[in-house]
Amino acid sequence: MKAKLSSSLKRGSSDKFYRSAFIPDLCALNSVLMLLISAQFLALVVTLIASAPILMDWELLGFVSLFVHFIILSSAAVLCQLRVRLSTLTTKQQAAFCFALILITILAFSVFWLWFLPAELVGDGYLFVLRSLLVGSLITGMALRYFYIQHLGRAQKQAELQARIEALQARIRPHFLFNSMNSIASLIDFDPQKAEAAVLDLSALFRATLNTSANFVSLKEELSLCQRYLNIEALRLGNRLSVEWKVS
Repeated sequence: MKAKLSSSLKRGSSDKFYRSAFIPDLCALNSVLMLLISAQFLALVVTLIASAPILMDWELLGFVSLFVHFIILSSAAVLCQLRVRLSTLTTKQQAAFCFALILITILAFSVFWLWFLPAELVGDGYLFVLRSLLVGSLITGMALRYFYIQHLGRAQKQAELQARIEALQARIRPHFLFNSMNSIASLIDFDPQKAEAAVLDLSALFRATLNTSANFVSLKEELSLCQRYLNIEALRLGNRLSVEWKVS
């Protein structure tokens, strides 16, 4: 358990780089599904507003759906590829970059789309581009605000989890140390070699716990620390400790 706690703390520190990403992973399947649903919902709302005096202009819905899906999916694909690089920027810089990128995408598709939309649907081309940018700005701002709130929530949960782990580690460390020293002391007289091995295992565990410079823990190191921990616990528990390893 001790080795697992120490390695968990290291993995937590290594995840700080990815947790700093302001934009979520838009390449994930659930994110793509939500984008598709949101895009279609937006297209439906825009079409309902623009279809007056009739209830629904299905031809307009088809054009608007393609237009909105092109913009949202293209923006999401670009942001997904740049997410790791964006995580090195501050939150404000990330938000500004994403906002500018999406508006540029909207502008490019709006101008390009003028060649395909019927003139009766577009009307004034300049007004069409301006409306697209205005609506896109509002929706992008709300989406970035939503992502920012999610980002703060994830950071808060991670901070609380980190505090719990550190508090638990602070409680476990003295008891583990005292129990280990008692076990080693009982071995010195009749089995000094095993006592020496236990001292080496104990020093390796505490060295790994106090080492805060390493960001990553390899699987080999993790298994080695777990084995050392179990070796020490076996001195105290004896036959009561039964361990089964299942490692691919």
